[in-house]
Amino acid sequence: MMIPLSLDRRNPLKPLAGVLLCVALGAGSAAFAQGSTNSQEMSLEELEAYIAEQKAALETVIENRDLTREKVEAIEDAVAEADVRQSEVRAEIAALCEERESAEPGSLETCLAENGG
Repeated sequence: MMIPLSLDRRNPLKPLAGVLLCVALGAGSAAFAQGSTNSQEMSLEELEAYIAEQKAALETVIENRDLTREKVEAIEDAVAEADVRQSEVRAEIAALCEERESAEPGSLETCLAENGG
């Protein structure tokens, strides 16, 4: 299964979230695939125990996926807040550079370039 990962300049953590989800899901399916080859040789009791183990492993994977999703959402929120703050700071720098321009004509471009505005 291929999951396209595109780089998003606004949210660089999205690919990480996809990778973590794939790893979490892949770990469970690998264990299932490995265990399923031996299932033909199991007694009924062993098969029931195996199924119980697989259900427990699946629950763990689901819990990990949900926790990962919550962490990704928290990180996305933090990145969005940082983006807003960065925009506010750039606007403030631009305003200050414009003020400086009125006092020192010709300084606007230099001010913006030096201060990242």
